[in-house]
Amino acid sequence: MILCAGRARAGENQTNLQLDVVINSVPARMIGSFVRFDNGRIGGTLEELESLGLRPVRPHRPDEIIALDDIPTLKYRYEERTQRIFIIVDETGRKPQVLDAGGSRGNLPRAQADPGAVLNYDLLTSTSNISTSRSIGLANTSLLLDARAFSPYGTAEQSAIIRSGPQQPALATRLNSSFQYSDQNRMISYVAGDTISGGLAWSRPVRIGGLQAQRDFALRPDLITAPLATIGGSAAVPSTVDVYVNNIRTFSQDVASGPFSVNNVPLISGAGTTQLVVRDSAGRETRTSAPFYANASLLAPGLSSAPSP
Repeated sequence: MILCAGRARAGENQTNLQLDVVINSVPARMIGSFVRFDNGRIGGTLEELESLGLRPVRPHRPDEIIALDDIPTLKYRYEERTQRIFIIVDETGRKPQVLDAGGSRGNLPRAQADPGAVLNYDLLTSTSNISTSRSIGLANTSLLLDARAFSPYGTAEQSAIIRSGPQQPALATRLNSSFQYSDQNRMISYVAGDTISGGLAWSRPVRIGGLQAQRDFALRPDLITAPLATIGGSAAVPSTVDVYVNNIRTFSQDVASGPFSVNNVPLISGAGTTQLVVRDSAGRETRTSAPFYANASLLAPGLSSAPSP
């Protein structure tokens, strides 16, 4: 066993090592790529150390060899016989595990629309005399039609109702006629024809006939339209992390030992309380509670398109 101390210097002879890593007496379940110098010092690249959850204190180039003893409060021991390296480090020298309570938000797939058409109908008829089968007569009949044709260039919609009665000719009434196109990249929906205007907190929607263009965040379900919380903590041993919002569990995931942070915790609008529960394999729990207040007005400038009242 070799105790290592000192700093890495350029020009020193290096030997590549593939070592089983144990951090704070807990196996990392990874094989780390390290470099060993002639005098027994061991280091690794920035990318390799960060993949092991270690955090150098100052910026380094991605390909620069960083000596492990350059990380404050870190001690290590190389066991040559078993090809393992034992690392002892406190939380300041570890990179927090980042968990996403909002799920994966990768590149949003482009929406696709194939050409097609659909026709919905609702037929209603009534009679005023059913005493005998020969005297049955239709009194009133109505037919509601709703037709839509769609393509990559937009959606055309037309609805109408047709009514008829005894001694009365059929009467057709046009209801809604519109053509809609949605721009997913710009998150804008365009409507020509009959539509209903958007309403704000201090206004009332109005049915109009004409042209309308409005912001539509529903076109981008991956977009965050409200401020989300970040909750952090630390696990002494591999544990399970549960996040509760107003006593409702919204997130649960296993974490390794060390510091961690849970990002994008979904919150309800208004005031409430979040609770972070860290539970180890023996069932011991650590609970941390914190109040919160969420509102769309808390978004940073430029992230909201709603005008001020």
